Amino acid sequence: MSGQLTQQGQGSSHNRTRSFWVPALATAFSIGGLWVGYKLSKYVRTQRRRQRLLIQYQKEMIPDSARMEAIKEDFMKQLDYGRENKVTPTGRHMLMLPSYVTALPTGLESGDSYAIDLGGTNFRVLHVVLSKEPSKVECTEMTEVSIPPNVYKGTGQQLFDFLATTLKDFIKEHKSKSSDMRVPVVGFCFSFPMDQTSLTQGLLLDWTKGFTCTGVIGQDPVALLSQALDRAGMHCRVSALLNDTIGVWAAQRYFDPKTSIGLILGTGTNACYVLPVARIPKWDYKDPSLQHPEALTVVNVEWGAFESQWLPRTAEDRDVDASTAHKGKYLFEKLVSGMFLGEVARRILLTLAADTKLFGDYSTSPDAACVLAKLAEPSSFTSVHMSAIVGEAMESKEQQRKGPAARDMLPKTAEMLHKSLGAGPAEAPPSTRKVVKEVCVMVALRSAKMVALGLDALLTHSGWKDWALHELATQERRATDLSLPSLATTIAIDGSVFAKFGGYQAMLASCMLELLGPELHPLVHIKLTQDGSSLGAVVLAQAAAEEAARKSRASADEGPVAKALEPMQTASKAQTQQQNSREPAGAQA
Repeated sequence: MSGQLTQQGQGSSHNRTRSFWVPALATAFSIGGLWVGYKLSKYVRTQRRRQRLLIQYQKEMIPDSARMEAIKEDFMKQLDYGRENKVTPTGRHMLMLPSYVTALPTGLESGDSYAIDLGGTNFRVLHVVLSKEPSKVECTEMTEVSIPPNVYKGTGQQLFDFLATTLKDFIKEHKSKSSDMRVPVVGFCFSFPMDQTSLTQGLLLDWTKGFTCTGVIGQDPVALLSQALDRAGMHCRVSALLNDTIGVWAAQRYFDPKTSIGLILGTGTNACYVLPVARIPKWDYKDPSLQHPEALTVVNVEWGAFESQWLPRTAEDRDVDASTAHKGKYLFEKLVSGMFLGEVARRILLTLAADTKLFGDYSTSPDAACVLAKLAEPSSFTSVHMSAIVGEAMESKEQQRKGPAARDMLPKTAEMLHKSLGAGPAEAPPSTRKVVKEVCVMVALRSAKMVALGLDALLTHSGWKDWALHELATQERRATDLSLPSLATTIAIDGSVFAKFGGYQAMLASCMLELLGPELHPLVHIKLTQDGSSLGAVVLAQAAAEEAARKSRASADEGPVAKALEPMQTASKAQTQQQNSREPAGAQA
């Protein structure tokens, strides 16, 4: 009996225990499910917000065809206004400055020349021998010199004496190799804001790139260099003053006379292009020979200052602009150049990290908080890091070979995030790397689209596009491809973004194809012209010296008969020009 009671008591105890734990476990599971559901719901909401932000950035940064057309229309209006009117340098309008280059390189220039290329705290001195064979450089010797801070932040006399002494020593070393030059001919590439008044004269408007030399602003750099050379006891003839954009164009045109555009795309950006002198009414030139309808020149666009209400800018772009010394100015340059690409990407990533915990929950993870703090530091994520990430994204052939899994891992992106922000695998898993890649590609693609738009506008404004389309439409041009090389034009480009930024050249080519179409795109040849500004200074110096010698000989030989024949010769040339009026300046060899 007692055994039965004991068993009943034990059964009752088990029932009470079971009746306690079952509801407790059910409640626990219910609470746990709610917590998991809450966390999952929060994660989903965060992911959706991140996706919405990415879509918003895509719409703001990558303009559709209608907006691209509106931007191009404003670009064309500024080109027209600038060639007709003197534009006050405000940083909000393209200047369209005459370069005073009227002896355009043909490839037939020959002889010895020197060049000084001053565009930063390192400058180059060159000695170049141009061969008597067309478009051939016989010899190039160069030295690169670092300017001490006390010189580029000192007085103007200190700076130009430093340049002159360096040039003097260089000429003494190389002059024995010059056979036909009594007074050395020098081209001066001076890449600072300048109001040029002739091929050998200009006024410095302002110093940039860390230079603060006193007594130079408002002065002529050629005169200052010539005076310094005289003090150094080295008499030279500075026959050409130019900036790096004109230099890149001139260097490529020496090898390819169809080069119609020059472009710098690096830390900053600028472009130049060939136009008939007659299309620049604001240029009050003195040389009567420039009245000839075939007279050509190259125009310094200063396109970094282009502004339009349609430019694809984000809140982060406005923040970057506000942080610069030139707030509200050079907005086009701030969208495309290497100085700003990485900083814009950093600020977008900071927005995504703060709003959507892109690198982890910084409120609970010390490592994620450290990444966020580092990302908040200006210049912590640069164009160099961004270049590697975009390059990885654009390496399509290699990625396809490795397969989708390898592409998703994005090891180079992980490496750049670790180097720049200290982000490890926990803070930068593959899903985060993918978002970072998308942001970097968007910023780079916007740059490429804006550059392509500018180039397309220059090709249109010069008349090349309409002329080429007309020629292609004729029956003769359709019948054979042999005539196509005669329609081609070349764009010379130098600068770190174009030369070194991962995948940028492929992006630009794709954007150009989109704007030019399959008919015209094969006719536009884009050439990397590295260090072209230095060679261009030599080429223009030699071309100017030869042009001056020709004019001198013509003036000495001119007699009454020649003067009497001049009106008839001019009329004959004008008639020839009228017959060939369809061919634009940029297409002429």
